[in-house]
Amino acid sequence: DVETNEPIPGINVYVAGTLKGSSTDINGNFELKGLSPGKYEIVFSHIVYNLAHTLVTVEGDQQFVHIPIKLEPKITQLQDVEVVANSETQKNWHKGFKVFEEEFFGNTQNAGKCSILNPEVLNIEYDRNSGELKATADEPLIIENLALGYRINYILELFEHTPTVTRLLGISNFEELPVNNNAERKRIIRNRQKSYQGSMTHFLRSLTNGKLKKEGFVIDEVNELPSSINNSYFELPAKLHADREQFAFDNTLKFTKYLLVIYTKEYESSAYVFDQLQMANQDAAAFNNSLVGINRNVGQMSFIKLNLPVVTINSKGFFNEPLAVTTYGYWSWERVAEYMPFEYSP
Repeated sequence: DVETNEPIPGINVYVAGTLKGSSTDINGNFELKGLSPGKYEIVFSHIVYNLAHTLVTVEGDQQFVHIPIKLEPKITQLQDVEVVANSETQKNWHKGFKVFEEEFFGNTQNAGKCSILNPEVLNIEYDRNSGELKATADEPLIIENLALGYRINYILELFEHTPTVTRLLGISNFEELPVNNNAERKRIIRNRQKSYQGSMTHFLRSLTNGKLKKEGFVIDEVNELPSSINNSYFELPAKLHADREQFAFDNTLKFTKYLLVIYTKEYESSAYVFDQLQMANQDAAAFNNSLVGINRNVGQMSFIKLNLPVVTINSKGFFNEPLAVTTYGYWSWERVAEYMPFEYSP
């Protein structure tokens, strides 16, 4: 405790993005097992203390690490005036929450199996005229993803949405949901494999391991995005690459324009194509014709733009820097409903 300098028992401690978690004992100590050498973000969370997190490096066969972390008590102010939200304010919050859910989870098949169990912790500012939305949360969001079999404690650090861009930053910790029977277990395993295949994590692992071609990815740098991501007139580069040498070295990624990434082992979802048509205000009658367009025939098409001159990739296939890249195309359509822990491997 930053004020008393006394150890605090019962603090939730977990490794961001993983299934690993623990809690402090009466001396403020905790144990996290099975961490291989590398850098980890350790998060400290409690209902009466402000959130804290710090980067920790585990080296070699190191077993003990001293983390001199001090937590600040949350400041709560009692108000003498009772504030009652009017019906219009409540209506606007609910409309904003629907927009938040759609942009937060995405529109994939898995998104329909996701729910936020404590929506009351969300503070939503929604302008229906401009379509702009900002959201913060007083406590971690508790999310159930029944499709992938995870409960996620999600600390929302940033959420901003406009009709053209959504910016999302958060810290997640995963728990396995109980499985009722063997059929449900098999369904979850299939869903996880499908979610992983063609994902950015799959791509980054393939890139750093030098297995792009084997895993079904082709890449190239392009000068600009197509006017519509699903525009069938977008001209693909004459020669697509399946090696990493031009863009990645020593677990870093560097290019100046846009990196086109195509996953060739799956077609784009018809739901994604439909969403793209709606965004482009195209007639729904064009939907069936678009399913045989050039983009679907070559595979799932995504684009990456770096927000830094160079970004680094950890061994698990995740960017070390927050908001390191902006994604367009298929990966921008896949959101929190597809999130899985760092440990996942098919």
